[in-house]
Amino acid sequence: LLKGFDLDELLVVVQRALETSAMYRELRQLRRERSDNYHFSYVVGHSERMREVFDLVARVARSDTAAVLITGESGTGKEVVARAIHDQSLRASGPFHPLNCAAIANHLIESELFGFEQYAFTDAKKQKRGLLELAEGGTLFLDEIGEMALDMQTKLLRVLETRSFFRLGGNKEVNINVRVVAATNRNLEQAMKEGSFRSDLFFRLAILQIALPPLRERPGDILLFASRFIDDFNKSLGRNVRRIAPEAQRLMLAYSWPGNVRELKNVIERAMILSNADELLPAHLPYEIVGHVDNNGVSLLDPWEQWLSLHPPGPISLEEVTERLEQHFVY
Repeated sequence: LLKGFDLDELLVVVQRALETSAMYRELRQLRRERSDNYHFSYVVGHSERMREVFDLVARVARSDTAAVLITGESGTGKEVVARAIHDQSLRASGPFHPLNCAAIANHLIESELFGFEQYAFTDAKKQKRGLLELAEGGTLFLDEIGEMALDMQTKLLRVLETRSFFRLGGNKEVNINVRVVAATNRNLEQAMKEGSFRSDLFFRLAILQIALPPLRERPGDILLFASRFIDDFNKSLGRNVRRIAPEAQRLMLAYSWPGNVRELKNVIERAMILSNADELLPAHLPYEIVGHVDNNGVSLLDPWEQWLSLHPPGPISLEEVTERLEQHFVY
């Protein structure tokens, strides 16, 4: 303190410091709660395969500098796992920035990642920071990394090796502290053989690798996910759905779910929009599930159940019943 300081001014400064400290403590607590809630609410599963994934996610999160590669079919929840890794790591208070490499033209990925200096090209009216800078102290998630062009793969490899880069049009090296988590639904080993993916980048990304099993290989998790989604949509849609009818459960468990968890989520949302009661019925499921057959080619519903499941209950004339039955069973 300088001599001749004002006591009232000092009290104001101390009060502000205490308020700021309390605010940061509250913010850290909220982030911890969000992290716990995110992890346990959205990365779910009782199967042995998923328990292995949970254990691996926890161990990967503790090592917060090495790159991570998440593999799995579309819809298996790769971004959810990436966020869970981020939220359980020491970087949880930092930003999480995703970039879908398949959703943006290859010639634009470079400027999205590295940013650019003013006048770097015709439309560069002012400097722009890229995602590598914006993710400082946090995580950069590169989804569908297998779709990245070879020349961009080379530049990404340099970033991973040197932890630095140059903005487009710039000559000043930018150092970064960012964890890179990548994901793909492609077979990168096959892509390396075909020459469409660099082997050195693969081995750099796959220091830590997590493989997510498709939903059809963990049928015990189907109804668990469905229950989670029902809870979510009850809140967002203002509904009070409490259960899934046994017949609907049987159909859902027999279905192969090619779109995995994402498809299941969409099916539950559709069913809850169509349902007017507190129970989801076969009538609320799409045809590809209701019309599903077992391994012997036999429908899982008898003919009358099939027709009822495709036509939700409600007022209908005898003529319409006759017409629909003829269309369904004759044609």
